[in-house]
Amino acid sequence: MQLQLIKFLAITLIWWSNINVEYAVAATRDTRLINAGCSSINTTFPSSFFANVNETFSELRGDINNQSMHFGTSQKSREAAITYTMFQCRNYVSKSDCNDCFNTASLQILDICKKANGARVIYNECFLSVLLVALLLVALFKSIPWYESERFYQQTNELGAGVACGNKTSNATGFIGIGQEALRELQIATPKINGFYAATKTKVADGSAMYAIAQCVETASEAKCLDCMTIAYNNLQSCLPNKEGSAYDAGCFMRYSTSPFFADNQTINIAPYLKQGGSSKKWAIIGGVVGGVVVLLVLFAWRLFRKPKKVPKADILGATELKGPVSFNYKDLKVATKNFSDDNKLGEGGFGAVYKGTLKNGKVVAVKKLVLGKSSKMEDDFESEAWKLYEKDMQLELVDKDIDPSEYDAEEVKKIIEVALLCTQASPVTRPTMSELIVLLKSKSLVENLRPTTPVFVDTKMMNRETTSPGESNATISISVLSAR
Repeated sequence: MQLQLIKFLAITLIWWSNINVEYAVAATRDTRLINAGCSSINTTFPSSFFANVNETFSELRGDINNQSMHFGTSQKSREAAITYTMFQCRNYVSKSDCNDCFNTASLQILDICKKANGARVIYNECFLSVLLVALLLVALFKSIPWYESERFYQQTNELGAGVACGNKTSNATGFIGIGQEALRELQIATPKINGFYAATKTKVADGSAMYAIAQCVETASEAKCLDCMTIAYNNLQSCLPNKEGSAYDAGCFMRYSTSPFFADNQTINIAPYLKQGGSSKKWAIIGGVVGGVVVLLVLFAWRLFRKPKKVPKADILGATELKGPVSFNYKDLKVATKNFSDDNKLGEGGFGAVYKGTLKNGKVVAVKKLVLGKSSKMEDDFESEAWKLYEKDMQLELVDKDIDPSEYDAEEVKKIIEVALLCTQASPVTRPTMSELIVLLKSKSLVENLRPTTPVFVDTKMMNRETTSPGESNATISISVLSAR
């Protein structure tokens, strides 16, 4: 029984304390007007203007009551006028208090500015702004002038910006410095927060606290909000060390007080928005660094796999893979050709036989076994054979039989052989230079006019045999003297 009584008393105490806290915060509510601004130009369409104003007010009041909105805009057109309206409550304000502030603002703005085609009233807990545009401009531009609506919804700074300071000062140690830091953090963080609103509570040395909020209209850009916050922060410096102060402008509001005007659970953690560069810039930097590293890794992997793998010297590479001269020992070549087996023999030329070889990597190649000590004579024999075939107009016999005749031009081959024979002339004077070679290879008529003479490497006995044998030759025979070139 006693335990149940204790629980009942505890619950009652908690409920009573919550009521007192809510009452203490609510008791600070005020509907005092801190600033009003009216256009110096009166509307020339009062009936249309007031009808539009009443419609926009009704629409905004419905948004507050039905959708619990703290910010809203509305525009209405009638006959000769278009009216823009914008209203905003501070985010900590309840729906009922927001509705009360709107009702007060909607009455006072008409009472203060009357027929002015532009008006604005600002309170600690809300603000209301109205603008009228003549339909004459709409007729001229065939649409609602974009610069009017943009100026109205996005403008945050005007000449009417100001500050309202309390009349009590704080004696707490370091109060000015604490206040400046708290307001500076709001100036930095608010433009980065979605909805452009922030509320903080900062402890003061004497055990009290500073409550502060900052807010921009939701239709402003981040840059314009920051500009407005900067002006508000600078203006509030004149209030410190007063215990309270409010800075206002066309599209932003900043306020501080040592008296709580919002509940402790309505504060916002702005620490993440105070880091240099902001969260968006931070992620942009991280993304850039990660992207750069990924690109470097891709390039490194591409170069790594693109680079040919090194093969040990013992692994014989195919001829098409050789980038330069590579030495292999005789043992490896014997293994590749099965000890130069006749079964692997592909053919035989003047310098030795050619064998089919199978490398350790499985590739099939041709291996030429040179006959040492005979290469010089064989070279002479080959050149003599070329001259002999030229004299008989049988140069095509020099072409590999395995090459399909349809793959080359016979006359072009003859011309190339004839040009090559010109390069073997005994006298350097009769040999064509490199530039002349290019011209000869590209021309047909010039080669016909330059006939090679019998080179000195032609065996005299062979030449004599050919001259006594039947057949005709167009080649001329002359005595040439060998000289070094």
